[in-house]
Amino acid sequence: MKFHPFHLLLLAATCLAFSCGGEVNPAGIYKGKIVMEDGTNLVTLSLTEDNKAEVRGLLPKTVRGTWEKDSTGMGFGKNGVIASFDSKKDGEAFRVVLMLQPHDEGLTLADIRLRLLVEGKFSMLQSYTLKEKKPLLRLQAQ
Repeated sequence: MKFHPFHLLLLAATCLAFSCGGEVNPAGIYKGKIVMEDGTNLVTLSLTEDNKAEVRGLLPKTVRGTWEKDSTGMGFGKNGVIASFDSKKDGEAFRVVLMLQPHDEGLTLADIRLRLLVEGKFSMLQSYTLKEKKPLLRLQAQ
């Protein structure tokens, strides 16, 4: 059986596609500036090895939640991190979901989504508008 040069190129590209996506461990402390419609927030995000998360500066008080690796961009690969936090404001319960993507210097905030708790059930997840798109949260030295 003869191989066409295109077959070798296809084989090489396939090997690279599956071998270059090394496992990223997002655990660490990240800091950055998030500019939203209602002002600028200096945010600290902590992600621990046991999938616990804490965010300071985004909401009026520090909130704790969880994180998991998941798809945050195009495609189905678990290339990003989703951190979820439940909180209350003025008697209304809501969930904040941070969609984070890996960056050379830390994580970029691809999207913030909010979900209100209405009549004991969470509403549809709504994106929150950022004035500056995809802010960088820099990984802090340990």
